[in-house]
Amino acid sequence: MIQLTSDCMEKIFENLEYEDIHSCLLVNRTLCKYSVPILWRTIWNYNTLIASLPNESKNILNKNEINFINPNSIPPLFNYTEFIKSLSIDEIDKKIERLLKHHKSPNINYNKYIVTREIFKMCMNKIYSLRELSFPHLVRYIPFTTYPGATECLRYLSELSCSSNIYSEFFYQLSQICHKIQSLNITFNNVISNGLIQLITVQKNLKYLTFEGFDNLEVVIPLLKKHSNNFLELNLYGHLPIPLSFIADYVNLRELVLSFDRHCGFENFENLQDVSLPRLQILKFSYGGSNQDYLIKFLERNGMNLEEFTVDGTNHDSLNLAVAKFCPNLRSLFTIFLKDEIETLKIIFNNCQQLECIRVWCGGKYLPEDVLLKVVTSHSPKYFYELKMNYECKGNRLFINWKYQNKEQEKNKIFSHLEQQDEHERLNVWLNQEWWIRKRNDRLSLLKNRTENERSIGRSRNEIERSDELIIGQSIERLNERLKERSVGWTGRSIGPIRRNEWLNVRRSSELPGRSINIERRNELNERLIGWTDRSMGQNTNELSNEPTFRDENDKAKEGLESFFISWTNRVPKKSFSLTFISQSCSITTKLEVKKSIVEVIEKYKELGVVKKFEVVDFYDFEL
Repeated sequence: MIQLTSDCMEKIFENLEYEDIHSCLLVNRTLCKYSVPILWRTIWNYNTLIASLPNESKNILNKNEINFINPNSIPPLFNYTEFIKSLSIDEIDKKIERLLKHHKSPNINYNKYIVTREIFKMCMNKIYSLRELSFPHLVRYIPFTTYPGATECLRYLSELSCSSNIYSEFFYQLSQICHKIQSLNITFNNVISNGLIQLITVQKNLKYLTFEGFDNLEVVIPLLKKHSNNFLELNLYGHLPIPLSFIADYVNLRELVLSFDRHCGFENFENLQDVSLPRLQILKFSYGGSNQDYLIKFLERNGMNLEEFTVDGTNHDSLNLAVAKFCPNLRSLFTIFLKDEIETLKIIFNNCQQLECIRVWCGGKYLPEDVLLKVVTSHSPKYFYELKMNYECKGNRLFINWKYQNKEQEKNKIFSHLEQQDEHERLNVWLNQEWWIRKRNDRLSLLKNRTENERSIGRSRNEIERSDELIIGQSIERLNERLKERSVGWTGRSIGPIRRNEWLNVRRSSELPGRSINIERRNELNERLIGWTDRSMGQNTNELSNEPTFRDENDKAKEGLESFFISWTNRVPKKSFSLTFISQSCSITTKLEVKKSIVEVIEKYKELGVVKKFEVVDFYDFEL
């Protein structure tokens, strides 16, 4: 292996994806040495962190019968704590509580306090220079700012996220130590701590502000007046209308984000329509109820230098046309187009020649996927390479379905994130996950065998069968209403309605002597039911008799996407394509599932280098 300097290796690792860094851990000692400090900028594994506690802290845990640490475990290979650059008090509190519950520890609240206290003692003593601190919610107060080493640890803190009603003493102590905070994220509640006011007052270099909720915000705004020329970013998220006139003082803003409740809108936005922000590059609105004319006028003054523009929750074709007219240097755009506004999208592509990425809603009343791809192929500018498609949970679409998922499976996913102590426990969690998946995949729940418990309570076979028939009969009636004489699952052909006796025979043929059913017919019934249960919320894309079969739709989607990728390979200059599906599901029991044929096409062109990245993400995990 070629020996590179430490500085060179560090720069290489700084630019790697998280998964790639993780894969370097076990390659050799050298790569491990460069991987661990990056992975441990935030706490990566709480069992390892607790195993790193000094002996004094371990003795305290043992005295309180908190038995996290295996006495025979190998000591940690690194001093992991010294690599930590970001601490979240809220996350530490939750993770420790989960671990205690997993180990069935008594007195969880008290033991959580003990473990968290010892962790903060170690962190304050061993972290040389903490950069980020998050304290978003009220938890049992631990005076870690008074612990040995806290002054050195917190002196260069540059980013603070907190709630406005946290104990004043905490903010007063921070104000004595931290004078170089650049980024401040405040969640406003009914009370604003006097200590928070003091902390804001002593800051010398504030540049980035994020306010969430606006209770008593008017108390804080005057304190920020002296920093108005320094602010580069302002993010406002809330559910109450507030006057926005103070933004006019922040003339050097590069990023402005306004995200309010869809029902409150932007009060006094007209005060901003004539404001000039000459350095503004990123502008984002979400659920805005403001007058579109005010926003259009704002774009007329400030759109020339915009590189990223987002507007969600409102749709006016006039606004999209204004984007095309006043924002020629856009690189990224997220806006709403209805299905009859495809010409407006073409105008934007033609006028915004620097555009690299666009995010739009698809399906239903929004742009059809196939039409969107054709326009991207024929009209997108030469630098364009990334498409993000939003989906609502309203029926299946050309590329995706909405799939029902078991609530217990979701619980198991949450459980799987618990920190486990050894590989044996990790394997048990994985096996449990596999079991729940198998349980979910048994879509024909009515076909499960009766248990011995039913017979042990003295019910006769005839009584059981009569009870079965009542339940099954109701289900069949509902199914036949939806599926009678229509396409079956993925077969594309029609079979007659399901008959009660056939259903019962399907269920009993494997357990009752003398019961039999034609194998072909049985497979058809199973195929029909599987197709039906895969339609989330009972929706069936073939409910209208004049709709195409599933096979036709799949072929259309597959051919359309393949044609798009073939066209993409002929673009000049050549650029790999990135595709993202963003899921806004209507409940935790549904999830977006990309059709198998679509995944096959995408994977094919990933191997050929045409597709650089493909991912499916949740709307609420996606950055505005």
